[in-house]
Amino acid sequence: MLTSSSSNSSAMEAAEARRSSIFRIAVLSGMALLWVIVATLQYRWATQLSAATEVRIGSNLQSLMTAWHRDFYDELSAVCIAMQVGPDSGAHDAWSDYLQRYDEWTRDGVSSEVAEGVYPNPDLVREMYDWQTSGTGKPELFRLNPGSKMLDSVRVPPELERLLARLKANSANLRTAMRAWELPASSDNEPPFGNNNQMHAFGLRSNALAGWQLDESVPAFVHPVVHHADPFNSQTPVDRVAVDWLVVVMDFSVIQNRILPELASRHFGGPDGLEYKLAVVSPGEKPRVIYSTDPTLKLDDVAHFDSIMNIFGFSPTSSQGEFWKAVKHSRTTQEQEWRNFAAPGWFPVIQYSPDDEPWVLILEHRTGPVGAIARSVWHRDLMTGGVVLVLLAANMGLVVFASHRAQKLAKVQMEFVASVSHELRTPIAAIFSASENIRDGYVEGRKNLKFYGSILTSQARQLIDLVDRILLFASTRSGKTQYVLCPLMVPEILRAVRKNVTELVQQAG
Repeated sequence: MLTSSSSNSSAMEAAEARRSSIFRIAVLSGMALLWVIVATLQYRWATQLSAATEVRIGSNLQSLMTAWHRDFYDELSAVCIAMQVGPDSGAHDAWSDYLQRYDEWTRDGVSSEVAEGVYPNPDLVREMYDWQTSGTGKPELFRLNPGSKMLDSVRVPPELERLLARLKANSANLRTAMRAWELPASSDNEPPFGNNNQMHAFGLRSNALAGWQLDESVPAFVHPVVHHADPFNSQTPVDRVAVDWLVVVMDFSVIQNRILPELASRHFGGPDGLEYKLAVVSPGEKPRVIYSTDPTLKLDDVAHFDSIMNIFGFSPTSSQGEFWKAVKHSRTTQEQEWRNFAAPGWFPVIQYSPDDEPWVLILEHRTGPVGAIARSVWHRDLMTGGVVLVLLAANMGLVVFASHRAQKLAKVQMEFVASVSHELRTPIAAIFSASENIRDGYVEGRKNLKFYGSILTSQARQLIDLVDRILLFASTRSGKTQYVLCPLMVPEILRAVRKNVTELVQQAG
């Protein structure tokens, strides 16, 4: 019976151990799967957050650049507003009227009565000309002299030769003149900036500007005006077929040294100075820096630019310049949608050929590219999430380890209780046997009675000693006392065992 009971107990313990092991494996597997899921979600969230942050920064940057562009347009177009060339292209104005307005401009700039909120810059205009192409003779160039209220005949400056030749070729009539600045037909399937719908919208916006056209290479604004029989008398007959041109040449140094620095500070400045490295560049085979806030800004490192805006419209359709080739191949199409874009079509642009070089605004954050900043944030988020996940995994491991250790401790405690119970049963059994013999009268004589009394005393002392040891063990568990190791006398243990079991052995025969 004892053997059978022991076998059943061992089988039950083995089955319980297997169930416990399977349960721990299942818990660990579930925790590992949960950890993998959380790590995957963390990676996806960090990637999406990085992309959203980059797009948000790009959108804010594009808004800043558009506001910069609007103010730049207001600076340059103020003189066009001051000249007040109406939709009739001067049918009711003579050159004396333009002379008077130019004189007022040179003295006071644009009047607030003419255009509220426009920036007055009288020194922005370097010269103003009348390009008369409507006569039967050779075309002549006259300079408007506000001091003498006269038109002074002058030779064509070299910088205006290309522009004036273009205007002469489009002076047959007012309709042709109004279309002189239209973009040429594209030889490519799609322009580098924008799509065909944007090109069509640009043309519509240009037509709404009543004829003012910009040649950024001079830079100069031009406007066709109808020809009066007497140029200084608006009451004389008008030849609506013949067209002259009002040419406003701006002072490039004023744009470069005053307007562009003021706009950069206004739109991209912060408490610690400019937030971005900024440059206005005329790209091409040999890019020309018009203005730059940082001499260390390198044009050949296109991939580091945060955003590129074509200031005067769409880029050349051929994109033959090395700069445009680098822009085209530096980023994906999705990134180009907000990184490389054309400004709103407030400036109508004269396009002479696909090889023209428009001005572009280039921005790069002073601490590095925005994309690199977003990637550093992504790496930081991943590192933070990774540390959290590692701590979570370590915590899960500690929980499993603590659970396993608690289970082992519980088993040891049960074994300890069983062992203590067994140790307590031995002296109790000896005491019970000796006292039963005395009760039944088997002990006779003083000598035997003394012997049994010593047995009872020694067994009682052993019980007390066991209780003291248990209390000592409990106190060491709580940290109040510590074990003191000492040599163990084996012969004494054997004599005590012999003395304790002699009575039991004799009774058993």
